[in-house]
Amino acid sequence: MGQYLLCQKTAQMPYEIEEMGLHIYSAEELCYYIYHNLPMIDDSFINEALIEFIRKDLDMPVLAEKVSRCFQSSADLDSTLLVLLRNVGYYTEEEITEFQEMMIRLHRKNPLERTKDRADLLFSYRKYQNAVKAYGAIVSQGRDLRVKAGFYSEVLQHMAVCCLHLYMYPETLDCLKAAYEENKDRRILQQIYDFCVLTRQALPKDLFLDIEDEVLINWQKDYCEAQDISMQEMEHGSTAGIFSLEPEEREAALEEFLKKEKKLYREMTAE
Repeated sequence: MGQYLLCQKTAQMPYEIEEMGLHIYSAEELCYYIYHNLPMIDDSFINEALIEFIRKDLDMPVLAEKVSRCFQSSADLDSTLLVLLRNVGYYTEEEITEFQEMMIRLHRKNPLERTKDRADLLFSYRKYQNAVKAYGAIVSQGRDLRVKAGFYSEVLQHMAVCCLHLYMYPETLDCLKAAYEENKDRRILQQIYDFCVLTRQALPKDLFLDIEDEVLINWQKDYCEAQDISMQEMEHGSTAGIFSLEPEEREAALEEFLKKEKKLYREMTAE
């Protein structure tokens, strides 16, 4: 899970939440995941495999039986989740009441908004491919006039960031262009400018015909300042010390760093 929780019993073989790439080792971790990732929980979450994990791997047959009865009866997903939270005892009744309120707020959203919440969570876990699929499912559907103004533009911008992380540069630019077409927000044009400078591409002339030179100069200044901040963070982060080396040594160290980053990327995209 990546969280340090006080657990009564841990399983030797974890339960995998495949879409998120997470492994659950205890009932407490299971409750933590449910509580903090509600948009990811759908009707497929409670299944026979999870019930068997609770029964055998966590050695909690009584809880497994309660969950199984809910699963096989007409009880809705919300009721089953509450059975889990209350019987494990990791959360207080006050916290469970807050969880119920979260469920109510989630149900009030329309399906597209819930899908976006799900995609945003996938992005936060760096599951960029799955997030792109979720965002793509939104934009491929017919327009829903019930969503807030700017909803589709925001979805496309988030999708663009995911594509950028996946080195899908043409798709990144396409998403940003589509986002701009949604609401003609100049801030998106600045994002396109930054992307083109970053990837050394020519600016789309049709979008920048009416942009004043002074605006472009300011955007260039903003980009350079952002790059300086990024460099400072790198110097104090995973590339600490590289930029203090002599040119030849620095080049070799950077090449090694990039090899490691590419290896991580290949592992991520293979998931």
